[in-house]
Amino acid sequence: MKRMSILLVAFLMVFMVYNISTAAESSESFEARLAKLEQAMSDVQQTTSDMEIPDWVKNLTKFSGDGRYRFDWTDDDAAADKRHRHTVRGRIAIYGKVNDEMDLIFRVAGEKTMGDSFDDADAYVDLAYFDYHPGTLEKLPFLSVGVDFLDGISPFYDIDGFRGIHILGGKFEDPFNHPGNSSLIFDGQSFEGIAGVVKKSIGEKLDVFSTAGGFWVEERATDADTSLWGIQTGLTWLCLEDCSANLTLGAAYYDFGNIEGHALDDLAGNTDDGTGGYENDFNIVNLFADFGFTAIGLPMSIFADYANNLGASDKDTGYLAGVVVGKTANIGDWRCTYNYSELGADSVVGQFSEGCFGSGTNSMGHKMSVGMKVADGCLLSLTGYIGKRDVGGDDVDYKQAEFDLIVKF
Repeated sequence: MKRMSILLVAFLMVFMVYNISTAAESSESFEARLAKLEQAMSDVQQTTSDMEIPDWVKNLTKFSGDGRYRFDWTDDDAAADKRHRHTVRGRIAIYGKVNDEMDLIFRVAGEKTMGDSFDDADAYVDLAYFDYHPGTLEKLPFLSVGVDFLDGISPFYDIDGFRGIHILGGKFEDPFNHPGNSSLIFDGQSFEGIAGVVKKSIGEKLDVFSTAGGFWVEERATDADTSLWGIQTGLTWLCLEDCSANLTLGAAYYDFGNIEGHALDDLAGNTDDGTGGYENDFNIVNLFADFGFTAIGLPMSIFADYANNLGASDKDTGYLAGVVVGKTANIGDWRCTYNYSELGADSVVGQFSEGCFGSGTNSMGHKMSVGMKVADGCLLSLTGYIGKRDVGGDDVDYKQAEFDLIVKF
């Protein structure tokens, strides 16, 4: 041990003598070494700047994904037994910039009910569409001239008039406004077709919005296709000086073309014409309102949604009314929602409505949900349904509970 200590001390003395002997040299070579270091850093910077990043990487503006694990319990008096079910869903979305006026969005999803011998989930294209939003144009592409050439010459031409317009084409999310995320008419379907969406501010306290589009519902090789044509307009008014309250009013008209006498995947409560097709046409007038405000330090809203099918003469009306309290913006925040709805058998197309009481239409009941943000990108929610639906002329009780764990990035 003593010998090892002597060797260690000797090594340290030699190291110190070496550093002292080179101190004089370091003073004269310091500038040279610093110059070499600066040159090396410059070479690295030049190398990285010369690296070419592929254009497709530069043009990716967003990449997102989400997953949902759901357990639901159903007690339907029309069924022999209660049902317990576990489902899982995952989605990946890519957002790309084509140019200053156009984006491309693509999303794929997989979803399955657990308990089918470990079979793979069904994968499908959830979204695939372009979003054209003019307003930064330097040239009109069809004229190849600068905007300054026309500005001030034509009273009908104003480049600012293009701003706030979005033209969507392909398979995209529901472009229409629904109060309180109402699912009275549509329940989160992705639409397929072309739509124009406009939102404009008029002054500091008034926004107007409008949507119009044509969509393909059912393509048939030997018969006319079923289509949907929709138009909606409305406004949002900031009622108070501090903008703590707002009122949204709107109206819409949805016309399903060539649906009477034809069948989609499921009648879902709509009246059968005796051959499996729809007995009535569907030309739906929709009115809605949403009043948002702050009370006891919480954001709240009261909303109502009304639908009347001009294509039917009976059981042609449906409505939904509810309230939302809170929002899940930060960890620990919570949000509660309640609504009551009644849907006549032919008030809306049952296949596209929520169908939260075991049937798309011909039902009534209460829906309650509470959600909490428990971590960044993580939400827990519990939703309950208590209602009735018509089965063969008899009212049947229906109860359901859903527990969701939702994660996203």
